[in-house]
Amino acid sequence: MVDFPLSFNAYHSPYEFLTGLTDQDISLEALFPRLTESAQMEIEKTFISSYFVNKHYIHPLLSKGTFMQRCENEAWSVPNRQGLFRGTTKFAGLYFAVVALGAINASSNETSLLQ
Repeated sequence: MVDFPLSFNAYHSPYEFLTGLTDQDISLEALFPRLTESAQMEIEKTFISSYFVNKHYIHPLLSKGTFMQRCENEAWSVPNRQGLFRGTTKFAGLYFAVVALGAINASSNETSLLQ
């Protein structure tokens, strides 16, 4: 274990040490602007498209048609969105894994509209 000077050990996190702000002082909404539901869905759709363009043809693990149909029914349907984010649907893990892989592999052309 690294022995920091006493002044550092008095803080709960490196962030608090550097800024003087605690976790209670900051919320994610304060740091990041809140996206509208439709904007968030469009970003997710962009990343899913990126997954199918950049990864799926190399490792075709999913049935694109079935996956997209489940997206329509379970992820992009407004009444079902809260269940998706709470993880109460079995589809949530797969959905967010595909979104994440698409985001990692998205080209600058695919993400240029997000800025």
